Amino acid sequence: MASIRRAQPSEAAFLTDLALAAKAYWGYSPAFLASARSELTITAADISHHEVHVATLPLNNDRSTGSEEEEEEEVGVYRLTPLQHDHDQRCDAELSYLWIRPLRIRQGLGRLLWEHAVRRAAALGLARFSLDADPHAEAFYVKMGADRCEEDALSKSVPERTLPRFEVDVQRALTAIKGEGEAWIERNEGQ
Repeated sequence: MASIRRAQPSEAAFLTDLALAAKAYWGYSPAFLASARSELTITAADISHHEVHVATLPLNNDRSTGSEEEEEEEVGVYRLTPLQHDHDQRCDAELSYLWIRPLRIRQGLGRLLWEHAVRRAAALGLARFSLDADPHAEAFYVKMGADRCEEDALSKSVPERTLPRFEVDVQRALTAIKGEGEAWIERNEGQ
């Protein structure tokens, strides 16, 4: 069963590779990925100063390592970034990224990370957060209950590219997942 933990600064390069692989899954060209690399880079400082969490699954291997620690496969990552509050600002945080390892897409891990991010936002006392979605992930965020904004966001790394922008009311999202989340976990235990 998947678990979620805080990312470690030493995982920055690996998590960057995970993000790049997840982006490449959608058929983007190498040139596009190169232009987006800086935006997809996860640094040790990001991990140290922000809410960066990793979804893991136990590694299936037949050999016992004799170690007390169980080996794990990192299968997803998200970053929730509290923002400095501005009186004109509607949101007090941003879901900066949520990436799933390509071989693990469509296995419920995106929902698991989403629910964790919403619960973490509530624990931090955040009221609303925003996110700029990859167009291929737009349907996922709609399904999760995020509200599509009228204005799109400009890409931070690709000139003239716009991205769907969403806002999430944390309490409404938390209420929506309370019953659904536990039912989903029960349905997917043992998978």
